[in-house]
Amino acid sequence: MFSDTKNLIELTLNSVGFVFFDPDVLENFVKKNNLSGDLFESFQQQPEVGDEAIKAGVLIPVYSIPPLDYQILLSEGHKPRINEEWIKFITPALPLVSTSGKVVVSDIDAIMDWDYSFYRSLEHTKLKQPYNAFMIDPGIFSVKIVGFCETKWTGSGPINKGYELLFDKTDTLLKVNENVDSDSINYIVYGEL
Repeated sequence: MFSDTKNLIELTLNSVGFVFFDPDVLENFVKKNNLSGDLFESFQQQPEVGDEAIKAGVLIPVYSIPPLDYQILLSEGHKPRINEEWIKFITPALPLVSTSGKVVVSDIDAIMDWDYSFYRSLEHTKLKQPYNAFMIDPGIFSVKIVGFCETKWTGSGPINKGYELLFDKTDTLLKVNENVDSDSINYIVYGEL
């Protein structure tokens, strides 16, 4: 489906969501807030810290979705490259900061057992696995998530399903609208939880 494979990964989920982040930015946030271990649990117990991580462009979580295989496409700009008939939703923009030029896309387990050195050394691969990385120019981005699923398939389910991450470079950190709550977005593109 996609000819530009350096901007495409095949993600296998073991849990009910994924997260994307720059490992350097997340590690700085972890140190600044004296966090360790299970960051997901910390964000659940201290929702203001999790909200701050999203507002500061540290990470963007995508959950609750079925643990399936997904295609993740990284695109520049604000116009989706996905076939329009396949688009299920486009989220409001959220901020993301990259200082290292690396964006990791990982099963939500990444923040349940945070290991900075592992994610810092992660390279892009064509293998289907629960984590992968894209290389981008460092900067501040406004990111929209486009959920997609092909409309016609044979067999047990669609092959082309997933999320296009629309990265639009900006000069300043996007102010998150108080009405935008990533917990309330239905990110499911196929199947049920």
